[in-house]
Amino acid sequence: MKYSTFVYGSGVLYGPTIDFTDVLPATGPSTGGQNIVIIGEGFDYTSFDDDFTGVGLDGAKWTDISAGTGSVTTGANHLVLTSGAVAAGTGGIEMKTTFDNTQYECKVNIPRPTVYPLSEVHIFTMQLYADANNHSTMSIILSTDKLFYLEVKITHGGSAVETYRESWTYGVSTFKILNWIDDTYFYANGSLFMKSKKHTRDVDTWRFYTTNDAATYDIDGVILEYVECKPFIMFDDRPIHDAVVVSDYRIRGVTPPSENVYGKDGAYAGLVAITVVAGTTSMDLDAYTYYYVDELIALDDTANTVKVNIVGDSTIKTPLTVARGLGEGV
Repeated sequence: MKYSTFVYGSGVLYGPTIDFTDVLPATGPSTGGQNIVIIGEGFDYTSFDDDFTGVGLDGAKWTDISAGTGSVTTGANHLVLTSGAVAAGTGGIEMKTTFDNTQYECKVNIPRPTVYPLSEVHIFTMQLYADANNHSTMSIILSTDKLFYLEVKITHGGSAVETYRESWTYGVSTFKILNWIDDTYFYANGSLFMKSKKHTRDVDTWRFYTTNDAATYDIDGVILEYVECKPFIMFDDRPIHDAVVVSDYRIRGVTPPSENVYGKDGAYAGLVAITVVAGTTSMDLDAYTYYYVDELIALDDTANTVKVNIVGDSTIKTPLTVARGLGEGV
């Protein structure tokens, strides 16, 4: 892998240069679902991955941002986050690098509570952080109703501009945030939880922490098992968030549906740009071609028995210059 910058004295290499040379195959249906492999270099970005089993926090990767009576410890139990019993206690870490486009995943284990706070507390937070006034958080919250909630909150200019919350639980969870230009995707246990366009467009770093907010409540035993970069692939502005890095030279995934100017799935046939994001980005314009499936199979349920009609260019004609229908007949 090539690196664009070496920070002397830190022992850390920043700015890996990635590139891809081939997309196999280079065409597929507009409905998506095509298995693809991308060949290139620099896909296996692990510079800031960590399972926190060392005797201490890796100072080349992390800054301890604990405050008040909060703390973090590493070892066989991975990273243990503690708030302490005093209000405004925080135990957490911040990554020592920044990204433009990025996706990271973490796995956290929340213990079952035996006592409950008198005011709401953030048991665990994964944060895409630009500065104190601009950030997006994905948090497990323990409320005064003795229930857990998963909440996404986007803060811009010091004010919350978007919030979404659903019921959650203690135990093991995986969280992932993907940030791409104007879109930010929040995934919980592999499923899309929320998508937003309101995250501040800036370079960001990552924070992982627990805090008891204003409560005199001791949060202890929250275990952060790992933090991993998750390289992803973009088809124009459609992500393959769960791409698989086979090696530093190969990454594979399943194509998403194409998208037309109205945001409709599978409604565009033509060329799209492909971008691979793994620490940095590598883009190739017009690297993949979507095509319409020529025939549509429709079920006719108006008859006594089910009939299958083949509808295609032989029965439905579209103008020769139009590439938005069933094929390109005359």
